Amino acid sequence: MTSRAGTTARMRQLHVFFVLADLDLALLVTLICCLLWRS
Repeated sequence: MTSRAGTTARMRQLHVFFVLADLDLALLVTLICCLLWRS
């Protein structure tokens, strides 16, 4: 029971990390596109 809860918590942390990484990547791509579009 406790091990399953620990695994779920770890997976949730990984999920949050990946979502944040995705947001960072999207922001980076948007910034680069804006810079390229302006020049």
